[in-house]
Amino acid sequence: MKGSVFTGATLISAEFENAKLKQCIFFAARITKASFGNATLSYADFRQATAHETKFNHAKLENVNFTRAQLQSADFRGAHLHFSKFSGADLSATTFQDASINNAVFKGALNLPKAEILKTKGWEHALFDQGVKQELARIQDSQRLSQNTPDL
Repeated sequence: MKGSVFTGATLISAEFENAKLKQCIFFAARITKASFGNATLSYADFRQATAHETKFNHAKLENVNFTRAQLQSADFRGAHLHFSKFSGADLSATTFQDASINNAVFKGALNLPKAEILKTKGWEHALFDQGVKQELARIQDSQRLSQNTPDL
């Protein structure tokens, strides 16, 4: 599907499993509980979309814009996020476990789930607000220390 426009649409529980979506616009759409599992999304626009509990499991997202999107409890488990933007997005309870991040932007993201970000591959190459990357590194270091500390 190329160039489809869903601006302001309501797509509750919509199924986009295994879809190939290029240059699709979901600007300000309500796509709560939708599924994009194993989908390929490139140059898609989800700015200001409401995507609570939406699944992007194992999806490939390249140059996808989630600026100021509501992504509470969204699931990016195993997803590949390349050059995607989450600036100002609300990421409360969002899952990124086993995701791969390459040059994604999280500047200004709200409720950034730091423990989840640390479960991704490549988080070190993402852009965060000043101090967040250092905080993530400190959390990771303390996790390593606690794993390597023998029980007495």
